[in-house]
Amino acid sequence: MAVLHTVLGAISPAVYRDSTVFIPCGRSIRGELRLAQPATSKAVRDSLVHGIPAFVLKGKLNQVTDFFRLDPASEVRVILANSGLFVCFGQLNHQDVVAYATNLPQYRRSIEHQFHGIGLGRKVLGSLAPEIILKGVDRMIVSRLPGTPVRIKKLTETELQNVIMTGLGPLLQIFSTSPVRRGGGDQAMIATTLNFLQNHPHVAKIPGACEYLSSWDRSNLPVVPVHGDYWADNLLLQNDQVSGVVDWDRSRELGSLGFDALTLGFMSYAMWADRVYLSDLLSDIWRPKENWRYPWLHEYTETVRTAFSLTQDDVKGVAVLLWMSTLMFNKDNQDQEFINAMYRPIFQT
Repeated sequence: MAVLHTVLGAISPAVYRDSTVFIPCGRSIRGELRLAQPATSKAVRDSLVHGIPAFVLKGKLNQVTDFFRLDPASEVRVILANSGLFVCFGQLNHQDVVAYATNLPQYRRSIEHQFHGIGLGRKVLGSLAPEIILKGVDRMIVSRLPGTPVRIKKLTETELQNVIMTGLGPLLQIFSTSPVRRGGGDQAMIATTLNFLQNHPHVAKIPGACEYLSSWDRSNLPVVPVHGDYWADNLLLQNDQVSGVVDWDRSRELGSLGFDALTLGFMSYAMWADRVYLSDLLSDIWRPKENWRYPWLHEYTETVRTAFSLTQDDVKGVAVLLWMSTLMFNKDNQDQEFINAMYRPIFQT
């Protein structure tokens, strides 16, 4: 029998059909445990660092439904996310829902961020964001959105490009319906990112990134609500349209126009390709078209620049913010290959 703790460093390294998992209520549950990575403890720890669920627990688990206040004896699926949250898919009053919970006080802010983000999402995209059904200090239940998740690794490059272009639709909707406000976008995010960079061991090697963010003139850049992590993995599709947008915990109301659009294209490509990092692709923005790793991304960037009326300097500024904030959100990643890959293009660029 395997024992899986919510403490990330104490995860059992195998796959078992009869397993025990300690859930936020402090009790244990039994069921079928499926790890999302090969059965080694290092692989499981890495899966948490890189944002892949560490396990999926399935079955009619009465202790889970009782804790999450879901319909008794309903079929549920429980995931431990890398944010320290348990995510449970089940039913409440015969409605498909998603429940979030944590038993660690330091991760309660993840629920708060989801709560405020979803509220912003409902404001700008209506039913494309989930509806909040119940909210507590350490748990929250939201409606489950229709549609199918994007399985990015199973897509051909053409299919990936179609998903990216489809995903632009909601962003154009936000741009066309949000009140026009210019200047000052992402002030808090830039300040936080600069603070991270200026206290980073590699700061002496990346002065250009700090200088670029500090001197970026955003006075004419429209300010819009942004999702903050808007890429293919966080979209649901139905009938070749976006039917839902999930994971709103990085959203911000006064964001930089174009941030989500660049995330959609470049992050989706980086996660789809093998052995290619976001930094490899973003650094192409400073290179001639013929030197881009994926020429389609050059065309996409021009489409984004035109559609959102961005200048070339704005595109570069947004790219630097996306690049550096990704480093910040992955500050606990100890994978040396990832660290080298994310910093090397900065030195070269």
